[in-house]
Amino acid sequence: MQAHTNWLPIHSICIKRFGLTMAGVAVGITISSPLGLPCSPSNSEMCSTGIKIWNNNNDFGFLCGPSGTIVDYQACSCKNCCHVNPGKSDCP
Repeated sequence: MQAHTNWLPIHSICIKRFGLTMAGVAVGITISSPLGLPCSPSNSEMCSTGIKIWNNNNDFGFLCGPSGTIVDYQACSCKNCCHVNPGKSDCP
């Protein structure tokens, strides 16, 4: 299960299975790293402009593995600074 850190508003939800009604509830979701998140194309090095809810929305470089998920990454401490060099992604 992938984890994200963010609050998602839920408005007027009825959960019939449990017979509950929830209104104005916020659900917290946590992400500790991008490992395992989906990516494409497989077997490639890329940069991301950040995940809004992780690493202060800073860039990160990552390796998209053969199954289309992130298998390695390097978190950057800046925005719009990651670049891909032959064979790897870099943060300045």
